[in-house]
Amino acid sequence: MFRFFRKLRKKLLSEGKFSRYLAYAFGEVFLVVVGILIALWINNANQEREQQVKIDAILVKIQNDFLQDLQYGQDLVENYMRKDAMRDWLRQDSLTPEDLRAMPTEGSRSVEFVTIWWLSFKPKENGYNQLMSMLDKLPPRYDELVKQLNTNHRYSFESFSKNSQDISRRYQYYLADNHSWYVDYKFQPRLSDAHVDYILNNPRFKSQMQLLVGSARTLFWEYTAYRQQLMQNYILINELLGDKATPVPKHIRTTSLADEKDAKRFVGTYRLTSGPEDRIGTQLEVFNRGTDLYFKKADGEETGPLLFLDAEQLLFSARFTVFIIEFESSGENSMRIMFHDRDDSHWSREK
Repeated sequence: MFRFFRKLRKKLLSEGKFSRYLAYAFGEVFLVVVGILIALWINNANQEREQQVKIDAILVKIQNDFLQDLQYGQDLVENYMRKDAMRDWLRQDSLTPEDLRAMPTEGSRSVEFVTIWWLSFKPKENGYNQLMSMLDKLPPRYDELVKQLNTNHRYSFESFSKNSQDISRRYQYYLADNHSWYVDYKFQPRLSDAHVDYILNNPRFKSQMQLLVGSARTLFWEYTAYRQQLMQNYILINELLGDKATPVPKHIRTTSLADEKDAKRFVGTYRLTSGPEDRIGTQLEVFNRGTDLYFKKADGEETGPLLFLDAEQLLFSARFTVFIIEFESSGENSMRIMFHDRDDSHWSREK
């Protein structure tokens, strides 16, 4: 091929056809430039594909981090609910020695964990950090995701977790210094009579449970906002992944209800059966707009939409009015509203 072009050039020059030679030379240069541009385009296209594969892999990693956060978040829910239940039993004087001795001696349901230990929460950041390390290489269409992810990592988990840890450790030091049964329990997890009597009758223990519940609830409250943002980001990532996205898990949703038919389990008029009356009155109307739940006080003031937290426990949050709402999962005719700073209230639905 090259020999042919050389012969052609020599022939045009020897015949004195200079203008034709220039045209030929220009065409040859043009072909070379086009070839280079095509090669560069192919190379750039390959690099963009490789870069996109890397970005997609990081996005999937972020989603997996989200799923782990959601799984651990259920431990926060359980921890808060168990501590809150223990505090309510003490307030109502309904806890018995038999109830205490029936509790496990180890694990998150044990007397020690419920009454002494804390849980901390730190969002998974591996995928997030990988994405932040390549910001200069991200196309503009990822700008909104980056903004949302940065917002999602500004929650105060570290300070709230440390507060829970400090409350628990100070209490453990107090017990070790003042109650011999605590040291005995550490070596052999068995409730002594002195230990049971302390839980049932010591004012210091009731005060400690109030501190523990308040700390667990504050951490849980922060998690509710994080969870909502997390689920929105999960769905946003799926949109960016396009046909490479996986189906959204059933526990990822940004609405109160899975579908509008589910509303009938909750809507209706509820009347206060126990708890403070001055916060939200004695009657509430729970209603839905599409797949979101709201409730309305007797004076017409509305709150919502409720944030979905746990479908199995029928647990929701009204973040900006410091409520956590739990609907009864069996009879579906009652609900409990847990306040951030006072006793819980209990409600029954009118038939």
